[in-house]
Amino acid sequence: MVMLNDGKILMIETKGDHLDNPESKAKAATGAEWANQAGRLYKYYMVFQNKEPGYTGAYSYDRFMEIVKEL
Repeated sequence: MVMLNDGKILMIETKGDHLDNPESKAKAATGAEWANQAGRLYKYYMVFQNKEPGYTGAYSYDRFMEIVKEL
């Protein structure tokens, strides 16, 4: 968990690329729903080392870093 200077809370789940599977997709969807229900100050990100999984809530490390810079 990370708190940004503006008070946003980021829940970041890191994963090796080899761990991308149907369970990961379900966990990313659950995390995205948690963030949606928790409110605008809460964000969830599943971050893979290199892989861009292509489903909601999951990103490659490089894409995640781009997102963080925009927050």
